Amino acid sequence: MGRIINWVWHASDKLAADTLWAISSEIVKMAFTLFSFLMLQRVLSPAEYGGYISAYAIAAPLGALVFSGPALAALTALLRDKRPASETLNAYLSVALLAAVGSFLIGVGLSSLVVSGISLWETVFIFAGELIAVTVVYIYSSVVQAGFGFAVMKRMRLGLVAVRALIMVPLVALDLRLAERYSFIESIPVGVERFESLTVLNLAVGQCLGYGAYSLWLLKKDGPRRGLNYRRQRNTREAFNHSLTFALPTAASSVQAGSDKVVLNAYNLVAESGLYGAAYRVVSLGMTPLLALDSAAFQRFLPDDESDAGLHMRRSVRFTALMFGCSLIVTFVIYLSLPLLDFLFDEEFIEAKSMVPWLLPFIPLMALSGTPMNGLIGLGRAKERGYLFLASAGFSLGAYIVLVPLWGWKGAVAGTLISEAILVVVSWISLVYYQKLRDGSTLRETNS
Repeated sequence: MGRIINWVWHASDKLAADTLWAISSEIVKMAFTLFSFLMLQRVLSPAEYGGYISAYAIAAPLGALVFSGPALAALTALLRDKRPASETLNAYLSVALLAAVGSFLIGVGLSSLVVSGISLWETVFIFAGELIAVTVVYIYSSVVQAGFGFAVMKRMRLGLVAVRALIMVPLVALDLRLAERYSFIESIPVGVERFESLTVLNLAVGQCLGYGAYSLWLLKKDGPRRGLNYRRQRNTREAFNHSLTFALPTAASSVQAGSDKVVLNAYNLVAESGLYGAAYRVVSLGMTPLLALDSAAFQRFLPDDESDAGLHMRRSVRFTALMFGCSLIVTFVIYLSLPLLDFLFDEEFIEAKSMVPWLLPFIPLMALSGTPMNGLIGLGRAKERGYLFLASAGFSLGAYIVLVPLWGWKGAVAGTLISEAILVVVSWISLVYYQKLRDGSTLRETNS
């Protein structure tokens, strides 16, 4: 038995160990997200919650452009191209911070035009924290991951959750409305008179300042200890182009996942957007183990060996089988547990429960599309991967614009499922095509 456990633990380049770290990280984030979700439902109306969710739906693709994509590009430069760590940090963080400022302005402007339910100052602090401060944490932790391991990166990013908890928990304890509703909150000694403390503005300001302090600590204190000293770099053309190759598809994926809430809000279906956002949040919680597994597996697609025919196809098939099996289990567990999930929804949000089953097919569809996209990166087809994501995002956005006025939230569901199903098909067709192209080219070179 010990030998079997040891084999599983070290299989696929210690995938089990990294997956355990990823799952632990996602469980912590899921627990806090659930806590935040429950508390905010008690103090915000569906319209206010819809505006709050819509602002974050806009921040998600901008964040993908600013830090998620560049973080993957930096990791690829370090592991695949063997670039020096400090040089990589300087180049990619300089690019990302410049993009963060521009994305911050775009996010605030776009939110003021299409999102209702939250104020201008609330959006300013949300986007400042989520786009500028978080950028430092993501790029820095990716550089650290290449030299110190996946687990260290996960712990650093969990620092963001810790910051959110340090802001959220005191606001909950101080809130008069929650104290009147829950005796366990009322019993917490706070030393001051309670007031309506849990507001979007207080949360946004606190998180923005907390993220900023944490990012500065990483660069000024943790970095030098690891031999990483950030210096702004001017000549960043190569890093910019490489980052863009990863940022655009990551942003497109976020658009596909989040623009349904924005479109609902833009069509003035504000309360419906809040209910739909609550249902989507429940389904997102169910995707936690899949996201953890995908996060742990990503770097295993980066090493390449052109002499090994079908290498990336085999990797994709193996990881997809694992992901899809897990996704089916998660989907059925959520569906069977629905009668027990009333505690997740406040009275004003109980209608969201009936939306959850409609969204459940999204989980296995997502499991089928992720790994072939990673396989394309392994084949050196990051640009082609980007084109697929951009086309899929464009289709999904068009579907939402057409279907939401006709069917409301059901139109958003339909657009989500159709676009994800198309992405599954084209991603596998592309992987098969480019793997055959690579193998054929290698065979011709060998024969010549």
